[in-house]
Amino acid sequence: MASWSSTGVGVVAALTAACWLGGLAAAGAPSRGSGPLARLQGPLAGVGLRTDALLGSPVSTVPTSTVPTPTLPTVTTRAPDAFEAAVDEALVPLLPLPSIQTNPAPSAFVNLPTWLWINASAWRPVSTVATLPGGNTTTAIATPVRVVWDMGNGETFSCGGPGTPYDSNMDLDQEETDCSYTYDTSSAGQPSPSGDANNSAYVVHATIVWQVRWTAPQTVGSVPLETSAESTLRVEQIESIGSAR
Repeated sequence: MASWSSTGVGVVAALTAACWLGGLAAAGAPSRGSGPLARLQGPLAGVGLRTDALLGSPVSTVPTSTVPTPTLPTVTTRAPDAFEAAVDEALVPLLPLPSIQTNPAPSAFVNLPTWLWINASAWRPVSTVATLPGGNTTTAIATPVRVVWDMGNGETFSCGGPGTPYDSNMDLDQEETDCSYTYDTSSAGQPSPSGDANNSAYVVHATIVWQVRWTAPQTVGSVPLETSAESTLRVEQIESIGSAR
């Protein structure tokens, strides 16, 4: 009875691989090099053949290339609030405060339109050079865009400009404004600036809203700023006829 051993299998496998490689060489594909890894020429050039003593068959190995991972540049940016703080510090001290003007004056009247305006000298662009973090400089420009009026009775509204000064020398039919307010309640019961209960008044606030723009490396900034002032306005209850157009 014939018997097989692992040693015999290994010998047969090795002889089979050797014959297979020899056949390739005879067919015109000579091998290069020696040892367990053989490199072929011709159509199979570049493909490695490894003989496995246990399996008895050649195993091909294809070299792989390694693609390096690109190194991306690092961009460092500063927080926008750092730029805003620098611009605010340079620009805010230069912004003019509004001066509140009304007509009728010094008192307004229930159901009669009250003209509102601020000083025209405050309605203009303001610019300055600000030093930003990192030492760069930029020109910051603040432009007034609207005036927000707080009439002291819980109501607020906006006017798109400084308002029109009332001119008593003009005919009534020629006078007009785009910024006025009509109270429907007197100021009785409101705090009095003098402490006299008969002199109670609303506290009126006028706030100029500025749009500030600047340009810095890798960023363009835009932020609103405000300047405001307040005044007291006594509103009396009387019967009014016509209007103060």
